[in-house]
Amino acid sequence: MPDFVNMQRPENYSYLQDQGLEKNMEKILNVSDKPTEERVHDIYDKIEK
Repeated sequence: MPDFVNMQRPENYSYLQDQGLEKNMEKILNVSDKPTEERVHDIYDKIEK
């Protein structure tokens, strides 16, 4: 925990830059309910039946 003492902001780093607001609701709502990774999707389909 001593690394947190006198900690300073890192250079060239923008906090939360990837969490920006979405301009289009279609991008938010166009998300699959099922897993997209093939192996996980196969297992999901077997369990869902």
